[in-house]
Amino acid sequence: LELKNFVKNRLAKHCYPREIEFLSELPLTVTGKVIRKQLKARAATGAGV
Repeated sequence: LELKNFVKNRLAKHCYPREIEFLSELPLTVTGKVIRKQLKARAATGAGV
């Protein structure tokens, strides 16, 4: 709820995220960068829902 209020106060309505998912850890490369492709694949398959 607090995160939704934060977003509503800072973004236009059409920019609100449809869903918010909390992860215990993000997939990282060996250099510490987030592997966005894995996050997109996870979202596309509905994993974690």
